[in-house]
Amino acid sequence: MADRPAHGFLLVLGTPSPTDEEEFNAWYDAEHLAERMAVKGFLSGQRYVAIEGYPKYLAHYDTETPEVLDSPEYMKVSGANFSPWTVRVTTSTKVDRSAGRQIWPGEAVLPRAPRLRLVRFDLAGQREETLIARVQEISGDPAAGTRAAMVLEQPDPLRHYVLFAASFLEPEYLFLPRFGDLAGAVVQHNTYADYMLR
Repeated sequence: MADRPAHGFLLVLGTPSPTDEEEFNAWYDAEHLAERMAVKGFLSGQRYVAIEGYPKYLAHYDTETPEVLDSPEYMKVSGANFSPWTVRVTTSTKVDRSAGRQIWPGEAVLPRAPRLRLVRFDLAGQREETLIARVQEISGDPAAGTRAAMVLEQPDPLRHYVLFAASFLEPEYLFLPRFGDLAGAVVQHNTYADYMLR
């Protein structure tokens, strides 16, 4: 699957301190999301807030390729080129950032949905194909509430995420067993609501 053309992704999970949460959301709404979406190659940017699980906030971006995050345009708004507001907010926010490629379906853009389910796996060996097959089954079952799904891979350190854009969320005790023997490889499971609909 490594030679398939694929979109890239940027997934950012963060929890601001309670005293800084209002500014965190103001920064995302007024500056940060728009700044990223203005970079050539960014296809989508969405924010979610946790219903269950931690971290509290999730931002997901689809990019034309994984290399967009290495582009000069992106470098102008990242790292050493962060705005003063970005530096202030991120200094007081615990952030977990992942980036890589979409391994299934490969070139999708996450649709806006009222709910989002994030499942992270610790996969060993050649289990990607099994994961993709399970995600295809789940996303095709109306009982799961899924509108769309994607499987994401961060190469270093190796992480596999599955995002399910959903109309509603089936309870965890019914949902996670859908992965069969891969359920034992789940290391993170969070459910989110669309930030704009909160």
